[in-house]
Amino acid sequence: MGVNAYFQSFTIYADGRAYKIYPPQLYYGLNGLDFLDKEGVIDRIVADSLIKPKDATITFNPNEEKLFSFTVEESGRVINRDKLLAKIEYALLSGKNEIFIKSEPINALTTLSKLKKQTNLRAEYTTLYPYSSQERKNNIALAVSFINGCVINDGEVFSFNQRVGLRSEERGFLPAKVILEGKFADGVGGGVCQVSTTLYNAALLAGLSIEECHRHSLRVDYVPPSFDAMVSDYVSDLKIKNDSGAPVYIRALCDGERLTFQIYGLSPAYRYELYSEVIEVKEAKSEILPKISGEEKDIHPKNGLISEGYLCVYEGEKLIEKRKIRRDEYNALDGVFYVEKQ
Repeated sequence: MGVNAYFQSFTIYADGRAYKIYPPQLYYGLNGLDFLDKEGVIDRIVADSLIKPKDATITFNPNEEKLFSFTVEESGRVINRDKLLAKIEYALLSGKNEIFIKSEPINALTTLSKLKKQTNLRAEYTTLYPYSSQERKNNIALAVSFINGCVINDGEVFSFNQRVGLRSEERGFLPAKVILEGKFADGVGGGVCQVSTTLYNAALLAGLSIEECHRHSLRVDYVPPSFDAMVSDYVSDLKIKNDSGAPVYIRALCDGERLTFQIYGLSPAYRYELYSEVIEVKEAKSEILPKISGEEKDIHPKNGLISEGYLCVYEGEKLIEKRKIRRDEYNALDGVFYVEKQ
């Protein structure tokens, strides 16, 4: 018996669109009414119905009063493929010549509420440099400009050297005091280590993992012992891994006197504090020498230290762990004072 004796067509109404199946595509087989390329027809209907959802978005504005701006998510729609197939097969089996189906909502994966939870202040840390030279202040501001606004996605590792780049005069860095081979000397980019050190401490307080960190050979005065982070081109880097479960956003502020790093993201499960303990002091020596050229400069003595750095982990106000993270030995710097010949 031909299909025309029963139906001239089979119609699928999907979200108001009509999809008609005619003979010879529509036919009677051994199992009753059916049509050719059923899977292809279903795929086309599903594709035609698809309206993709739009995720909420976040924009980090580190230099503006409103640090974060958002767009709201939008739901999508699509026809459920399994339901469509089931309706078609039931209609064909029961002798119906039409079916009706509507698309169903698809939720966006990233919602506004989810993004807003990722914008809490996890930690901040400040160091001071009001008496630095203008060259050193220039270097600090320049390094800060490369880091401010950085976003570290979950699982990513931040490299200070990659982010800041080569410290050269061609890129705007100037000669200023650096620690070189256990002494203070002029070097291009002096002051950048205060930037890396400040970021290092902020990262510790934010509960992030430190993948690489190096001490200075001499103790620095802008941070407690065992909490400095020395960087140098090609050799020593500061690497921070974000394992917080969501992106973290880095804001850097400097005004010629104060340098601050703020790290935003999910609220951490614990609160962190830093503790520095001096284990031993190594006394520096001093000597007095006569001036010869008149251009000699005094070297002020600086004691050496053996110290340890601890990360104290709190749950609320309860200390649950005092974690030793470093043990460092800083060299002593012997002093030299030049006097006029008698």
